[in-house]
Parts: sequence; C-alpha cells; structure tokens
Amino acid sequence: MPSLKKLKLKNFRNIVGADLSFSQHNLLIGSNGQGKTSLLEAIYYLSILRSFKTPTLNNLINYNADYFSLTGRVVQKTGGDISLQANFGSDRKLLLNGITIRRSSDFIRNYICVVFAPDDIMLVNGSADIRRRFFDIYLSILYPVYLKALRDYKSILQRRNKLLKFGEDKIKSVQAFNEILALNGAIINEKRIKFIKNINKKLLLISDDFKMIPGKFYLNYQPSPNLQDEKVEEIKITLLQALKKKQDADFKYGYTSIGPHRDDFLINLGDIQLNRYGSRGQCRLASLVLKIAVAEIFKQDNMLDGRIVYLVDDVIGELDPKTKDYFFNFLSTEHQLFFASTEKVDIFSEEAKKTFHVSNGEIIN
Repeated sequence: MPSLKKLKLKNFRNIVGADLSFSQHNLLIGSNGQGKTSLLEAIYYLSILRSFKTPTLNNLINYNADYFSLTGRVVQKTGGDISLQANFGSDRKLLLNGITIRRSSDFIRNYICVVFAPDDIMLVNGSADIRRRFFDIYLSILYPVYLKALRDYKSILQRRNKLLKFGEDKIKSVQAFNEILALNGAIINEKRIKFIKNINKKLLLISDDFKMIPGKFYLNYQPSPNLQDEKVEEIKITLLQALKKKQDADFKYGYTSIGPHRDDFLINLGDIQLNRYGSRGQCRLASLVLKIAVAEIFKQDNMLDGRIVYLVDDVIGELDPKTKDYFFNFLSTEHQLFFASTEKVDIFSEEAKKTFHVSNGEIIN
C-alpha cells in the first residue's frame, strides 16, 4: 500500500497545477528541466516542510504566482487516510485533516522521504554546512527534542552574534546567553553522537556488500569543541568552558567561533578522507551508501511503521553495473518509490507500477 496516495499541486516550481494519484512504484519519465525534480521536491516538502534543493523556500513558488499550495492524502498506521495541506506565500499555513496546525513538529513525520539525487555527492566532497543541514533535517525527524533545541540554539546564536559586533561593552549581555546556548548545544551534540553511532553500524554492514572497495565506510564526527563525554550535562560544561575561552576572539571577529554550528561530519573509506582524497567514483558511492544507511535507520523507527518514501532523481547514470544492481535490489522493497528518469526503466512489476510523463510542467499518467 502506498504511503502517499494522492497529491494536488498548485504554483509549485514550474508545475502550475496537477492532481495526481499514486501507486506503490511510480516512474516519472521526461527530458531534463521538464518538472520531474519539481514533483519529487513537492513530495519531499509535504513530508518535512523543507526542500532538498534550496534553503530558500520562496524559490519554490512559480514565477507567475505569489504562493504555492500542496495537498496530499497519506495512509495512516491504522490503515485510514489523513489529509495534509501546506500553503506558502506571504506566510505559511499548515492543515492536518482541515485543522490549522501551528507547529511544524506536529505536522511532519506522517511519512518520511529519503532522496537520492545527483547533488548527493556534495555530502561527501562539499562544504561542512551542506553536511550539517543534511543531518539536521533527519535528526529533527527522529528526535522532536532535537528540532526544538536546534531552533532555540540558532535563535540564541543570532542574538549573541549581534551583541558581539557591538564590542566588549556588551560583555555581560553576551555572557548571559552562554548558559542557554550551551544547554541547547549539548542536546544537539548528544543526539548527533547517538545518530552517528547508529549510522556507522549501518555503514559497516553495507560496506560488506561492496567487496571491491578498499576498506569500510564510516562517519568521522568532528564536534566543535572536541568532546570527551556523551551526556548532556557534561557536554554543556565543555561548551561553557569553550565559550569562555573563545570570548576575546569572538569579540574581535564579531561572531561565535565555537559550538555545534561549526561541527563537521567527514566520510571516510578506510583511512581515506574522501572530501580530500577520494575519487569521484568513491565519493558517489559513499553518498549512495550514506543515504541507504539513513533509510535503514528509519526502517527501525516503530513510530513510522514503514511509511518511508524513496525519491530517486536520475542518479543511476554514474553507477557501475554491480552498484546499480545493488541499488535496484534495495529499492525493490515494500516501501513506496518515485523514480525519475529521462527514459523508461523496467525494474518493477507492472501491477505495482504507474508511469507519469512529464513535459513543461504538465504531468500525464
């Protein structure tokens, strides 16, 4: 049974309007730049209220409109349906079964998307902020306390940085933020440590399926500052000490130079730090394996009850035959799939499949 049964789009990217019903396996066929990725992006947005393409949500609005609207019907754990609606323009409005929802944390988690896209390679060889954004999104889904701590941390950090720019006459005001900044930072760090441990267990198992690679994939978490403890209270003490130590430098440069907003997550293959020394093929494989590991973690979440949706956006072109076979086997599970390609791909049974042809923002079944 598909997780997302129906989706109605209005003014989303180049899709002016569409009213679609989905199957378990959905193939999106069309040339590049026609709207396949836009449809995947809409499905993703309704799940997590984020885009996997841009942090700027105004970019999602059709250039001839001033808002977009997405309405979906989703299968519940009990077997019934719920209605999700997200409108975004001058402000954002969320509705669950027609009732206005104020907090995004009460809206997300009705189904979970794992995206496989060409830009995934940037998770390996791109900048640290790309990796932080990726892990922040999925940690916010897994742990509601993480989402709250992350929001509070960013808000406090912004206010602290603003005071730092005024110079040392604001020293007492800056110090007043340290306690709450460190507490929220410690919650973030503690959940990141837990998540990375789980990811590395999955990466170790998945690496065994690739006999041709010279070692095992693993994530090297690099918190700022370096942490010796894994409990919130101990991490908080470490962060407070680091903020005090960096105080003079922070006033000098006008920003907070240490904390979870400076963390990094480096992907290694054995002793090879891939962002520096990995080949393009190794980085591409590492990004694929990382996404598969994330999906495996979500499969274990009883609250989701298998409501995972795979979004695949033209990623098979750079995969060698063995990796492609492994990936297709991974996708051929009980989870719902949306597979975008420039040509027909015959990998699923006809009875579970629907094919959509996408051209110039129009989607035809």
